[in-house]
Amino acid sequence: MSAATLQDAVDALRRLNCKPVKSGDGWIGYCPIHEADGHGHKPSLTLKAGDTVPVVVNCHAGCDGREILKMLGINGTEHKASIVATYRYQTADGIDVREKLRYDPKDFRIRHRDAAGKWVYKAGDGPAVLYRLPELKAAIEQGRTVFVVEGEKDADRLAALGLVATTNIEGAAKPNQTPKWKPEYTAQLEGAARVVLLPDNDNPGRAHMKHVAKELRGKVGRYQTIRLRVLPKGDVSDWLKDGHTVEELKKLIKETPAEHEEHFEEHSAEHEEHSADDLDAEFVPIGDFIASPPDSSYLVKGVLPASGLGQVFGCSHVGKSFVLIDLACHVALGWDWHGFKVKKAPVLYIAAEGVAGLKLRFRAWFQDHGVEPPQNLRIRTVPADLSAEDATTAIAERMARLPERPGLVLIDTFATNFGPGSENDAEDMGAAIAGLRTLKGDGLILTAHHTGHGDKTRGRGHSSLFAALDVEIQVTQDADRRIRVGHTKLRDGDKLETIAAFDLKKVSLPWADVDGDPLNSAVLVKTDMPDVAATAERLPASQRIALDALKTALVEHGAEDKGVVSVAEDQWRKAAYDAGISDGDSDAKKKAFKRARLDLVAKGRVKTHESRYWIPQIRQGGQKGTKGDMSLYVQDSGGGQKGTPPFKGCPPVPLSPSPSEDVDAKPTTDDLADELATLANLDVAAMLRGELRTDEEWGAFAGGLAKLNGRHPDKAATITALVEGIGIASDAGAP
Repeated sequence: MSAATLQDAVDALRRLNCKPVKSGDGWIGYCPIHEADGHGHKPSLTLKAGDTVPVVVNCHAGCDGREILKMLGINGTEHKASIVATYRYQTADGIDVREKLRYDPKDFRIRHRDAAGKWVYKAGDGPAVLYRLPELKAAIEQGRTVFVVEGEKDADRLAALGLVATTNIEGAAKPNQTPKWKPEYTAQLEGAARVVLLPDNDNPGRAHMKHVAKELRGKVGRYQTIRLRVLPKGDVSDWLKDGHTVEELKKLIKETPAEHEEHFEEHSAEHEEHSADDLDAEFVPIGDFIASPPDSSYLVKGVLPASGLGQVFGCSHVGKSFVLIDLACHVALGWDWHGFKVKKAPVLYIAAEGVAGLKLRFRAWFQDHGVEPPQNLRIRTVPADLSAEDATTAIAERMARLPERPGLVLIDTFATNFGPGSENDAEDMGAAIAGLRTLKGDGLILTAHHTGHGDKTRGRGHSSLFAALDVEIQVTQDADRRIRVGHTKLRDGDKLETIAAFDLKKVSLPWADVDGDPLNSAVLVKTDMPDVAATAERLPASQRIALDALKTALVEHGAEDKGVVSVAEDQWRKAAYDAGISDGDSDAKKKAFKRARLDLVAKGRVKTHESRYWIPQIRQGGQKGTKGDMSLYVQDSGGGQKGTPPFKGCPPVPLSPSPSEDVDAKPTTDDLADELATLANLDVAAMLRGELRTDEEWGAFAGGLAKLNGRHPDKAATITALVEGIGIASDAGAP
């Protein structure tokens, strides 16, 4: 037998009497090698579905994974879980006696050394010692504050910040279990001047620390429990990731009354005084709250806040990296960014793709602006692995040791720094968001991200990312290949749907490739915005999808005649269906496309004649020698950007009107009926049959009719005939 799925492996375990049971997204059971009898053991085998292999197998007692796979009848390469962290538990003299191993996929095993010095995997055995006991004993002798947390990760995080922290190897008990805090742990804390308990924000965590507090009474000078405001099941590491600091933690400790103090009576008056202050600090009088203005700090005034999570998104090759590079250089130098004030700050650019291109682009920027690269702008060319907590914590700790902590961190791109998970998975995205918060510190972090596969108006991935953002900027290109930048979200402030527009300017570099050919790159140059109201109008989602689909169809199927590049209606329709204009059935797709097509034509965003469609090219009067009008989307002799025509190799197709004429298709009665139904949000067939029964339907009809007359003042007679026909049908259908 050759098993190809996780279920096959589970079935094989059952046949071997290894009693597999479901556990999370995998299974646990007895190892078929050393636990084959199924008795007297704690199951030590874990199985999960792998990313590149059918089954991930791991025996935590150390049995050979290849032999296990053979016994299960699975052929192929072993993919054994790997140890990603080892937490050592020592005696006060520094002798290793226990270890907790953390695995990937996530799992934990506890082991201790027996009399012969061999590791034995049995959680309940081994000396009962607290984590980081040597440092703990030294701190108690020095009278320092000791923090008790739930988990080695939290203890290590606090230790990295200069605090003294410990935990018990077993963690917190589950509901209805016996508490896992042992008398030996209390004895090891005895004599401490102050103990601060930091429970995880869940029921087991709170119950665990409540039991610890009870055990410490009379054994330590003072203890208190600090409940941090974190997400459900969050801990102190999550609190620090959210941007909080050690100074804030110390302030909370000072403001929180002790639950027990050995010499409490001597300080009762002082304590009572502090308690009143504590209440005012927690429950702030409204007069004090509004006595000073809110924080109005910024990085780029009106564009980027001073701190938080941000995203710059757009389709591939629209210029996202050019925008990030331009922002990075302006912020590092403290230069105003194209008319917007800038607060100078250290910048870190984390790149995981296109490193060679970035070298050219940064060199071009500093060369074109005639300035030396500043020392406070740094680049890291190793992926950050955002969803791996240990990785982002390690990077953040190294960032803290830089001469200046970065006030702006740029991630290029989010996808290549995401890690092994899925952007569409809520849990994986949550881990990546936590990683972003870890790296941002007290400043702002901006990621370069791609659009969704269907909806090009949003960044791809789980919606929790957009919800977490403080600022989001979209980068697009218009018909002139002009790079446009605008807000889609600004949590605190007035978002600018159009911030600025840029052209790319070629810069020749003093370098050559291996063949001796000169190297060059480009920089952003601010350009004037098109002074046409239609281009600034924000379209509904279905119209934006349809317009983007038309651009795609023009590139793939556009046919040129007399300078006009156009496509047939069915070519546009297919592109819109492929772009996801509707999630419904074929009728829903047809209806959504029809409405979008009619609206885009009515707004002048799309031109049409004899069932062929094209996009008008909008230019501002006088710019670059063009006329101050709306000319057609044409291939001029000078070509597009870098001399390349917008559409290459388009075959000629008969097109009767002259391309110099700005023509619209003359709407027929059927076209007007479709447009009226769209404007009134009515079913066109029902409307034409006169099936308008309620006041609401007639009110919607009247509103749509007013808009239709405004759009087509020259078609009054045709519209009147259409309305009379609908009225006659209504009378005929009346009871």
